[in-house]
Amino acid sequence: MTNFKQDSVLPSIPIPTGHEIKDRSYSPLWQVHRVTWVAGAKPGLLRSHEEVLDAEEKDQVKITPTRIVKNCPVIFSEHSGLLAGVKLIGNVR
Repeated sequence: MTNFKQDSVLPSIPIPTGHEIKDRSYSPLWQVHRVTWVAGAKPGLLRSHEEVLDAEEKDQVKITPTRIVKNCPVIFSEHSGLLAGVKLIGNVR
């Protein structure tokens, strides 16, 4: 979000993650999009991809793709644990 403090997007990752993932459209390559609340809209916390798209459909936010692509694989989740074959080294929080 460009004009509102937004929490982490990780709660919207697919469950299960890792080798058990069933969502074949999921990719660890994430294109960054700029999301801005439009003038007159009441900003609020958006907790999922679907909520962001719904806010856009209601003309509450404007979504602008950027040229930034992050390689951000999810290697651990509380639901699925550590991705098979991953070894954590050093101080990991």
